[in-house]
Amino acid sequence: MRTMRCFPICPEFSVLHDPIDLFNLLLDLVLIAIGIWLAWNAAATQLRGKLGNAMRMIAAGALILGVAHLTETVLDQRFGLPSELNELTHRFFILVGFLSIGMGMSRITAAIVRSSKARQG
Repeated sequence: MRTMRCFPICPEFSVLHDPIDLFNLLLDLVLIAIGIWLAWNAAATQLRGKLGNAMRMIAAGALILGVAHLTETVLDQRFGLPSELNELTHRFFILVGFLSIGMGMSRITAAIVRSSKARQG
C-alpha cells in the first residue's frame, strides 16, 4: 500500500509532510513578510538623517530575525545540519538582528533626548 505524500514536488523536504513543521515554516515566512514590510516602510518614509537611519536599522534587524528563523528550519529539514551547529547558526543570526534593532532604538532615544534638550533651552 502506497502512502500519499502532501507535496510530491519536493519529497526530500520533510517539513512539507508534517503539519507542525509546515506551520513553523509558514510562521517563518510571515516573519520575513513582516520584515520586508518594515523595510519597505522605512525606505519609503520621508524621514532623513539620524531618525531615518535608525528606522532603517530597526527594519533591517526585523528582516534578519525573520531570515534567521527560516534559515534554522531549512538547515534542519533540508540539509540535516547537526542540531548543535544549527542552533549556533540560528543564535548568531538572532544576535545580529537584535544588535541592529538595539542600535536603531538607541539612535532614536538619542534623537529624542537631543530634541527635548533643545526645546528646554
